[in-house]
Amino acid sequence: MSRGVQHHDCGHRGRRQLLDDEAACKRVRSKLFAMIRDVQALAPRFDDVNAIMTELASEGRETQASLHETYSAIQQLNQAAQDLKHAMTRFKVN
Repeated sequence: MSRGVQHHDCGHRGRRQLLDDEAACKRVRSKLFAMIRDVQALAPRFDDVNAIMTELASEGRETQASLHETYSAIQQLNQAAQDLKHAMTRFKVN
C-alpha cells in the first residue's frame, strides 16, 4: 500500500512540476514578447537617426567643398598681395 501511495505522490509531484515548468515557460515567453515589442518600437527611431546622419554627412561634404573654395580664394588673395607688394617696390615715393 505504501508503494501505491508513493507512486501516487510521485505522480502528483510530476504533474506539479509540469505545471510549474509550464508557468515558467509562459513567463519567459511573455518576457520575450515584451522584449521583441520594445525592440520593434525602437526601429523608427533608428530610421530617424539614419536619416539625420545621412543629412549630416551630405552637409559635411558641402562644408568641405566650401572650405576648399575658401582656401583656394585665400591663396589667390595672398598671391595678389605678393604681386602688389612686388609691384610697389618699383615705385619711388618722393
